[in-house]
Amino acid sequence: MSKTNIEWATHTQNHQAGCNRVSPACGRCYAAILSVRLANMGMELYEGVTNGDLSNPKWTGKIRQALPKMKKNFREIRRATKPRRTFLGSMTDLFHESVNMNSSFMAEFAKEIESLRNGCRTNQILMLLTKRPRTLLHFQQHYFPQGFPEQIWVGVTAENQKWADDRIPILCQVKASVRFLSCEPMFGEIKLEKIWKENLEWIIAGGESGHQARNHSPQWFRSLRDQAVAAEIPFHFKQWGEWDPTGSKVGKKVAGRELDGRTWDEFPERVQRYHSLPSWIVGKVPMPDFNFHLDWIRDHLTQNPSEMRWTTGPKVSPLPNTEAAPQGQERATYEQRGPAVPLTTKWW
Repeated sequence: MSKTNIEWATHTQNHQAGCNRVSPACGRCYAAILSVRLANMGMELYEGVTNGDLSNPKWTGKIRQALPKMKKNFREIRRATKPRRTFLGSMTDLFHESVNMNSSFMAEFAKEIESLRNGCRTNQILMLLTKRPRTLLHFQQHYFPQGFPEQIWVGVTAENQKWADDRIPILCQVKASVRFLSCEPMFGEIKLEKIWKENLEWIIAGGESGHQARNHSPQWFRSLRDQAVAAEIPFHFKQWGEWDPTGSKVGKKVAGRELDGRTWDEFPERVQRYHSLPSWIVGKVPMPDFNFHLDWIRDHLTQNPSEMRWTTGPKVSPLPNTEAAPQGQERATYEQRGPAVPLTTKWW
């Protein structure tokens, strides 16, 4: 488990390594390059999943999984004291065609996912992003026929209309609290069908990064943004990538993240409203009306000034609006009780 600079996540988790290219979005895969480096550093999980060539990294198609690492990562998620949005499987595709969905490993994976339903100390979100939605759908139907726990968000990558037509209809069949579309890198305009928009809770878009990044048209992003806004779907513009809106290759940092004069950092409602609250509060304890309580305190003390008291231990007596303690009573220090508060002070 590690923190990440990915704009729509806070952490990444990987207990599986390996993949292979299935569509144009895979052409400049950062995970292949990074897997070569990690293998060269001696990380066993990444050994043999690539050809080991940094100048021309390629997947071998081999998939490696680590059960102890998976259990450790999920244990960390359950015990986390702060909310997280974890991108699960950022270095692989968890639903690769060579993974046996009926294996004992995937059964344990399903158990760990189920443990999040009521086992987290704070509000946690795990995002599963795939280019193989058919396998994802099979996994959900086999292990979670009633639907994933609400902590699990599922998404597909669609870089152009062809892959949107292929992947989004299957994603819409998956039972999950949030289904999202990631159009990053985006290589063509995408028109969203009405039925898709009714079953998508979040849309992400962005350009490609890296020194060999391919160019894009700003109109592709604007069109997708406008469709999301019209359908009231939260839209997140991740980046321009290496190419800025004018078509100049200036680098990711210089190109920035603004689309038509503003950043688009929208998230599904559950994040916007509840992500800073402990999970046991969400939906169970109504939020208090703080303005009501402050108004009541102000009015009550104004009408009952004698109830403003100077206290030392069990003794309680009326406190005049002076710094002198009542006669016969030990005077509390400012450090212990603080100074008297005049009624004219608008401390509320």
